[in-house]
Amino acid sequence: MQRKLGAILSYINVIVQNGVYLLYTPFLIHFLGQKQFGIYQLSSQIVSALGMLALGFSGAYVRFYWIEKRKSELHLSRLNGLYLLIFCCSALAAISAGIILMNNPQAIFNTNYSDGEVNAVSQMLMIMSINVGINFISSVFNSYILACEKFIFQQSRVFVSTLMQPVVIITLLALGFGVVYVATVQLIFSIRIMLLNIRYAIKSLHMLFSFGKGQVKLFKSISIFSGYILINQIVDFINNSVPGLIIGKVLDPVSVAIYAIAIQIRTVFYQLSVALSSVFVPKMNELVMGRDNDGLNYYLIRVGRIQYTLLTFILGGFIVLGKEFLHIWVGEGFELSYWIIISMVLPVIIPLSQNLGIEIQRAKNLHRFRSVVMAIFAVMNVLLTYLAVLNWGVIASGVGYIVGIAFANIIAVNIYNQKVVGLNMIAFWQNIIRISYVPIITTFGVLVFKSMVSFQGVSGIIYIGIAYTTMFSVLSYLFSLNDLEKKYINELVYKILYFRKRITFNDDNY
Repeated sequence: MQRKLGAILSYINVIVQNGVYLLYTPFLIHFLGQKQFGIYQLSSQIVSALGMLALGFSGAYVRFYWIEKRKSELHLSRLNGLYLLIFCCSALAAISAGIILMNNPQAIFNTNYSDGEVNAVSQMLMIMSINVGINFISSVFNSYILACEKFIFQQSRVFVSTLMQPVVIITLLALGFGVVYVATVQLIFSIRIMLLNIRYAIKSLHMLFSFGKGQVKLFKSISIFSGYILINQIVDFINNSVPGLIIGKVLDPVSVAIYAIAIQIRTVFYQLSVALSSVFVPKMNELVMGRDNDGLNYYLIRVGRIQYTLLTFILGGFIVLGKEFLHIWVGEGFELSYWIIISMVLPVIIPLSQNLGIEIQRAKNLHRFRSVVMAIFAVMNVLLTYLAVLNWGVIASGVGYIVGIAFANIIAVNIYNQKVVGLNMIAFWQNIIRISYVPIITTFGVLVFKSMVSFQGVSGIIYIGIAYTTMFSVLSYLFSLNDLEKKYINELVYKILYFRKRITFNDDNY
């Protein structure tokens, strides 16, 4: 029940988060201006590097939770104590790094930035660094909540924060407060979430801590395992943030803003993928401990089909209506974002549909190969991005990323999963190919229809969106869904209709 409701709440949160963001970003750009918005995004990208001070330990917790819990509650409490020590040290390191960044902004910016802009960023870097430190401490308790599969609390807490935070920020901006207060509000909410996590983990889940004997040996084991997760985090930072830093150094704040919008849309696809796969992390570790490889393949394909269908539906919709959407959402000046988004999202759809495979690799302690391969191509990404941006501008900012995803994630990792990890990637690809015809046919079909019929304004977007959604849904049900998936859809439709009939019946009696 927790896993099922957690998955539903997780997707609801992704929808709400991005729905709020769609409404929130135009207000930010309106009140801050394109340059200030670009500076805010640049500050966020710089501080995101501090997340690597966690050294990959956060991604290792669930695996070692299952190992230590099988031994005894004392072993589990030692794991918790060790994690608390590690992340308190990481928090102090993040805050110290923030002080250094705040006092040395000239190392980051070129002469295109005014003194006022540099001062604002200096303050934000300090506030955001403290925020990173708070999140480090909070992650200890959040990891325990995740390992206990208490997804309802976890997701409901995120839901409330997602709704409240933008309201407070927009109110302050409307009253004339500057960009620094955006970072301050985010810090206050992070502190609140940390306190909620601590209270729930200790009082409701009886999380215990112990320190001393056995922790040095445990630390060595976790360090070896998490070292490769750290490499993954470095790679993610390089792929997600370094191109923005290169653009900020080589070009100007406006180009940073254009790229930032593209990254925000790409992040939606990551969120949609992780929203489902993260719920199955404890289950994957449980299956690995039980040596149930058939179960692993079953979940990889089942979850992958859902992720791929959802992601291709969103991507196709963006290809059809992305230009109009960006114009309404953020206004003029972001036309290049459309092409950057498509170029970066298209090659990553397959890897995002295989995210559960990453968790299986970690659960089997076979994640080293992927980390090394991704690191090699991340370096290539930096070099190609710098050369591309220098010669062709912001439109070419995704070149290095595309090359890395194609060779590392799609080719090398799939071969490794098949040959070494023991996953049936051939069966996975057979499933993906079978369900690929619908998004391709639907996207091109609606594009042709759109070119033949004149639609304007929001109403035009709604009509085209309805046509696209209807065509995609009908074709998917007829040609893509398997019998089990159709059964779930039929049951869901029946429950909705039955619920409506009950409401109507009760209203008539009343």
